[in-house]
Amino acid sequence: MLSRTEQVAKWRRELRTNDKTFIKSHSNMFHVNINHQDADDVQLLNNVIRGYKRGDSRFTSTDTMYESIRTALDEHMEEIYDFVHDETIKPGQKQAFETDMSLYTDDPVGTGFVTESLSKTSPFDNGQKIKAVTSYAVGFAISKDPNQRDGYCLISAYPLTQPTTDETKESVHLEDKDLSPLLKKTYAYQHKDTSPVWRIGARSACNDPAFQNQQVYYSSFNHSVTICSPLFPQQGIASVIRQSPNGNLMQHYASYAMKQTPAGYSRVETSNLINPAAAKTAAPGLVELTEQIREETGNIQQIIPNKKSGQYNPAERKQKIKNLKPPRYHETDPDYDYT
Repeated sequence: MLSRTEQVAKWRRELRTNDKTFIKSHSNMFHVNINHQDADDVQLLNNVIRGYKRGDSRFTSTDTMYESIRTALDEHMEEIYDFVHDETIKPGQKQAFETDMSLYTDDPVGTGFVTESLSKTSPFDNGQKIKAVTSYAVGFAISKDPNQRDGYCLISAYPLTQPTTDETKESVHLEDKDLSPLLKKTYAYQHKDTSPVWRIGARSACNDPAFQNQQVYYSSFNHSVTICSPLFPQQGIASVIRQSPNGNLMQHYASYAMKQTPAGYSRVETSNLINPAAAKTAAPGLVELTEQIREETGNIQQIIPNKKSGQYNPAERKQKIKNLKPPRYHETDPDYDYT
């Protein structure tokens, strides 16, 4: 039986002699080819915006893909050996590795998209954005499998969008781009059952220029989107659009204040309702955008406050309570997503 040093040296010789043969002998590469080579930008963005992945990416070319995987395997060969021969690790267990490719090449290895949100199932709640990614780092994951050659299987490899080490964090570049043209081509956006409220939140998250002068806070829990005017740093006018479980859409204007939460993002607290005419005087851009959305959607009922009290009249309050009570449901994020 070869020692650790001898076995690692043997694997490295085989890898460097014919990288494609070595890589394919440890993986059928089907997942990598389909998801991180053949996928286009629309598919990648759809996976992020729909909540399937926190980040998704593809290699810039097939040659770059094999070169990146070869370099990453070579760099982590000792760790792979230790993983395979660690008796405390059971068959089927997985481990991920990261490599900074900027040490080996000046060119990016891949591009993609990632959400600022910590939860992949809520990719743009509370004003979180979707970022375009240019990656100079690669990640790969292996699974312990005694039936495979050398005792492990390469289950995935991908340009990094969510680096976890200090070495790779500097090699993943995030950028705010107008992704709305791509967004509107995605299956998630085009599906006939997609909520208009969701579409508004997604457009803002993808930096649609229509929302560039407004702050937009989407809530998947409350089925609502709050569009805020930039009138004051701490308070101003908000346009709230909500969807009830039965599909009814309602909109109203209100004053608001920003509350800083422990999670580090601002939460919108709406208070008194205001008349559309008053809202137009205070925030004409906000009202213009809201009217455009209402015109595009065509089925949003506007709630107008009682002139005397400035609040809902009794009929509107009853309708609000009946239609806008959100369902008590929330999904949790899995511990790790082996992309």
